[in-house]
Amino acid sequence: MKVCQMDAKRCPDGSSVSRTGPNCEFAECPAGNATPSACKNECGNGSCEEIVCQAVGCPCSESQQSCPQDCK
Repeated sequence: MKVCQMDAKRCPDGSSVSRTGPNCEFAECPAGNATPSACKNECGNGSCEEIVCQAVGCPCSESQQSCPQDCK
C-alpha cells in the first residue's frame, strides 16, 4: 500500500483537498459555483484550529484530515 504525502491544496472557494488514490493526486475541488463557507479557512497558518467559534468569519474547524500541515 502506497502512503501519500500529507499536504493539501487550497481550492478557489477556500476549502482544502488532500492527496488520494493510487497515484496520490489531489482530490478535485468542489464545483466552481459553490457558495463559500461562512467560516474563514486558515489552513496553512501554522496553528491547528480545532475548536473555533461558530459565527460568520470565525476560523474553520481544522483536523489532521482537513489541514494536515497545521494539525500534526
